[in-house]
Amino acid sequence: MEAVLAKSFGIDINRKSFNRRFRSLFGMSFYVANIVALKIDEPVIAPYFLLALHFLKNYSPENVMSTVFNLDEKTVRKWIRIYVRIISQLSAISFDDRYENSPRGTSIFVSVDGVDCPFKETSRPVDPSYCSHKLKRSALRYEVGVALYAPRICWVAGGVPAGRYTDINIARENRGLI
Repeated sequence: MEAVLAKSFGIDINRKSFNRRFRSLFGMSFYVANIVALKIDEPVIAPYFLLALHFLKNYSPENVMSTVFNLDEKTVRKWIRIYVRIISQLSAISFDDRYENSPRGTSIFVSVDGVDCPFKETSRPVDPSYCSHKLKRSALRYEVGVALYAPRICWVAGGVPAGRYTDINIARENRGLI
């Protein structure tokens, strides 16, 4: 992948600005991109993998992508579809990540909280079961578990109407932790 970066984008991986430039082009650090590539079972073709990451970060039109990557539009379309499908099927969240870096003898590994994500409700009148007291508008509520000793999200549940379900209800009813 380093050779592709040097040739296609003129990015030198030894420069201090490398990570900043990589993140601005592909939406993640070089380290995370390598982890994603390693999780893919099939051999990864670096230029097309980076093409898909660039698309997911920027949503550029095909003609722009074909110019940036020096490919024709049909090739751009084909490989974006392939790699976006592959990436979307990867399991990124693992409950076992809660043990990472935890001190010996620890019994609490996760902090869990409810998060409300706003959305524009299309029906009128507005359904009160979606009204979030936190946001004062329609939202879906998720339960998110974060590992205490590592920078990892290790649990997500929910996607339920924010006005109908409290945090504890999600934990008890909807494949939650309790």
